[in-house]
Amino acid sequence: MGSDNYRILIVDDDENLCRSMVLIFKAKGYISSCCHLGKDAIKLIEDEKFDLAMIDLRLPDMDGTEVLRSITQIDSNLDIIMMTGYASIESVVHAMNLGATGYIIKPVSMEEVLRTVSSAIQKRSFERKTKQTKEIIEEREERFRFVVETMKDGLTIIEDNQIVFLNGRICEITGYSHDELLKMAGSDLALPEERDRLLKFQEALHKGIGPNEIKFWIKKRDGSKAYIRNVYSSRTNTEGKRVGYIYSQDITKEFQDREKLEKSEKHYRDFFEKAPTYCYMISTEGIIINVNDSVLKALGYSREELIGQHFTKIYPPSSQSKAKKLFKIWRKEGKIDGALLPILTKDGEKRFVELHASSVRNDDDEILYSISIQEDVTERITTEQQLEAQQLKYSSILRASQIGIGTALDRKLTFASQSLANIVGYSVDELIGMDVKKLYSSDEEYIRAGRILYTNLEETGNSTIKTTFVRNDGSRRDIILKMATIEGAETDEVTFSIMDITEFEKLKNELEIQTEEYKILIDSIYDLIFVFNEDNDYVHYYGSQKNLLYRPPDEFLGRHISEILPDHISEQFIKFADQVRRSGIPVEFEYNLNLNGDEYWFSANLTLLRDGENIVAVVRNITEKKDYLHQLEYEHSRLKKSEQSLEELASSYELLLSNLPGAVYRWSYETEWKLEFLSGNIKDITGFDIDFYLNKDSTISIIHPDEEVILDEVVRESIEKRQSFEIQHRIVHKDSIETWVINRGFPIYDKENNFRYIEGILFDVTKLKKQEQMMVREMESKELLLRELHHRIKNNLQILGGLFYLQTKRTDDGFVRDILLEGQSRVRTMALIHEVLYRSQTPSRVNMASYIRELINALFDAYEIGTFKISTEFDLDQINLDIDSAVPCGLIINELVSNALKHAFVEQDEGKITISFKERNSNFIELIIEDNGLGLPSDFDIEGTDTLGIRVVKELVESQLSGTLDIPEKLIGTKFVISFQIEEDL
Repeated sequence: MGSDNYRILIVDDDENLCRSMVLIFKAKGYISSCCHLGKDAIKLIEDEKFDLAMIDLRLPDMDGTEVLRSITQIDSNLDIIMMTGYASIESVVHAMNLGATGYIIKPVSMEEVLRTVSSAIQKRSFERKTKQTKEIIEEREERFRFVVETMKDGLTIIEDNQIVFLNGRICEITGYSHDELLKMAGSDLALPEERDRLLKFQEALHKGIGPNEIKFWIKKRDGSKAYIRNVYSSRTNTEGKRVGYIYSQDITKEFQDREKLEKSEKHYRDFFEKAPTYCYMISTEGIIINVNDSVLKALGYSREELIGQHFTKIYPPSSQSKAKKLFKIWRKEGKIDGALLPILTKDGEKRFVELHASSVRNDDDEILYSISIQEDVTERITTEQQLEAQQLKYSSILRASQIGIGTALDRKLTFASQSLANIVGYSVDELIGMDVKKLYSSDEEYIRAGRILYTNLEETGNSTIKTTFVRNDGSRRDIILKMATIEGAETDEVTFSIMDITEFEKLKNELEIQTEEYKILIDSIYDLIFVFNEDNDYVHYYGSQKNLLYRPPDEFLGRHISEILPDHISEQFIKFADQVRRSGIPVEFEYNLNLNGDEYWFSANLTLLRDGENIVAVVRNITEKKDYLHQLEYEHSRLKKSEQSLEELASSYELLLSNLPGAVYRWSYETEWKLEFLSGNIKDITGFDIDFYLNKDSTISIIHPDEEVILDEVVRESIEKRQSFEIQHRIVHKDSIETWVINRGFPIYDKENNFRYIEGILFDVTKLKKQEQMMVREMESKELLLRELHHRIKNNLQILGGLFYLQTKRTDDGFVRDILLEGQSRVRTMALIHEVLYRSQTPSRVNMASYIRELINALFDAYEIGTFKISTEFDLDQINLDIDSAVPCGLIINELVSNALKHAFVEQDEGKITISFKERNSNFIELIIEDNGLGLPSDFDIEGTDTLGIRVVKELVESQLSGTLDIPEKLIGTKFVISFQIEEDL
């Protein structure tokens, strides 16, 4: 508080004294008023605001202590100095007990008056600063608790190899409670096969070598497995202890999804390469994107000779015009069906193909490329597109970064980011080719920095120093410079980054000065402070007035209270100390001691320390006046401790925020939503700086306009129900890039349960959103191709079956005819599978229950057998098989049911065939085909049989299904039991 607005009230009936004090205060810049009666003073205090009142103990109309009592009831924050020339010490003490902060003896010394006023101003300043510091600490502690408890990631904090903190998310990930995890080592959670790798990683991390990230499997408390990603970081706190931070993410679903996609793509590629038809993928510009092996084998080209060429390359000149017209039709209508065109092999041989083409479209119904049954469909992301996207990404990162980035070869700049140019005050063009020596503050600093940087660079591949740069305008900037070699580079080019810490260094110097001031203050403290432990032994002593000690200081430490103080006083200390330990509430009491023949009175304040055992006793000499300067120095000592706590908390808070993968925010609501706080990570997500959003003149919101209504509804519901929320929505990006975030937040309320603001975190999920959309399009494209392939294969197999049938009409040999009919039946069985897949919603999986029923109906129709003679009974589970398992199953059923229809009931008028297809255990399938016909011959031997059908069945079971075939003995009829394992779906 400056002197120009400090207000003083003088209450004294001595007009000369009042006039003198007013003139002196005015010369010093204070505002002062004067009155001579107590009642006038009380009226002025009621009407005006004063900082200090100087009151005579004896006034014409009332006693000064009565005035003191009245004005303290009006303004409890007013500082009061009593003035007296003949009052007894008892009157002064009485005034001090009523609230006076000091007194002055008349005749008044103006120097003493000015010192008293100056001390009061300092006291007010320190009290205000102490209050502000407490508010800052409480606010930052509240933010810290919110951040760590709402993090998406688990957080473990380790201090000197001991776990000191775990947030709730790490308990959710592992399934263990907070107390259980504190008793475990990190390797205890890992699966046995992962522990050696994890221990080696931790050992390398402790030595400062290797990466700071590892992924490994753990076993959760319920026995299930989880795939974990741990990221490690560390720092040294103000006490010199090493503090480590472990951020843990559960990436099990991401790992399983990737494996599922890879397996799906493998099945897709295998099926695509085995397709007997010619398959092409052609872009909207007519460029061949990909072909399958059937095209290469038929046309004689290599893959490199076709991919990247215009589709007319495979057509002869005479048909290129027609091919182009068909291509235009496809561009307009999106499909071509049944067009015949000649094509040329590499050797000039002409062939004719039937062209069927369909289109793959994006979400906006725009055609991306064609799928032709001459060509396969694969991913249309070229290397150039990937490179361009990657370059755009890196360019955006460089533009958004506040850290200067560059590269240098032979100490000359070869690249400079815009942030680097902003820091050093040159343009990017001016920096390219510049000698880095020009950036340093002096030749000596250039030599010193170069020696350290390049020595560490040769030893470890990277180096960091603090140095000084000079800007283009001549100003100096303190810099943190980091340099590293470029991995894989053929030259000695290096990359470096710089961070401007000039402002940070200024704040650091100011803090050091302030710390020295605090040290001087605590060394000059007038109170006697003792610390004694749970056994009431003295362990510490502070204070400058050693003459007031009952014994010399060296006799206190390590001694029990009863050994130092008289019995009646030590008993008081022990009694009140036990009371403080039980209740946690401070206790203040008074006692007297005889020191060197004189009696002194002391006030002792006992307070329990945070450890719950040690007691601190603040002892003050109250024999004479209670000098308020003692209280000021005591408060100053507490302020120093608060500043140190604030510095450490701020350091931890800033480090935690900088390592978060998302941006922390705070929104308040009065008449409309107002953004009060944002962390620096917001620029990585939106491209805008923090100041852009916090600027009151800014009209652009973070939230995308189309998302504001739904988000407002979610937030208001959260406030109403007093619960957290999570929502995925779009936000506004500086470069108009569609950006998606996950928004997690919860409402904050004050002590009166009134809503204050919303706090939360934004996580950028744009990349995951795009990957999800791309995966959906890819799966739809694959399903379209598979369905078309199944349709064509079914048609070709039906043609092949028709050829078998035509051959039966051209032979009179019954044996040959039976073989042809069996071949036709087997082809029809495979064609039916492709027909089922073509109609299915999942063209890569066969519903066996539906397929078996259709197959049996087809067999009954083929053998012209009505259900009135032979009935069927089904016991079928809803099981979906891939085509590699479905085809052998279909052929086995075809062989065994055909044999039963031909041979089992030749001497019976009626019969029954039972078919069971069940999943007995997890992924264990049992197929049973049973009839009540004649049965097998008594000497039947499956290993020695010469029956083709049985041999085919045995070969399909063992070679194709890797299963077992069992023919149990049966009194009536025949029973075949086939068992096999299918691969588990992810």
